[in-house]
Amino acid sequence: MPPQAGTPVTPQAVPHRTAAQPSKHRLLYSEIFPPLLRVLAYSTAAYFALHLTWGLLHRSEEGASQDAELTHLQRDIRAAAGTKEI
Repeated sequence: MPPQAGTPVTPQAVPHRTAAQPSKHRLLYSEIFPPLLRVLAYSTAAYFALHLTWGLLHRSEEGASQDAELTHLQRDIRAAAGTKEI
């Protein structure tokens, strides 16, 4: 029915999809990205913690190996010096 003369025209309500279905982009940004970012943050922290632990253990093991080799070489030098006549 056309509006009558002198009556103000009111805008018709436009049906929105958001009432029934949320936007796919909004769903992606609000429900998918935060958990993915959390997983990325936790996995990165775990990786760097394990890498740091490996570095500390490797350094400790290398130090023990070098000490054992030094002790062995000192023992060989003492043995060679004791049997050698000057």
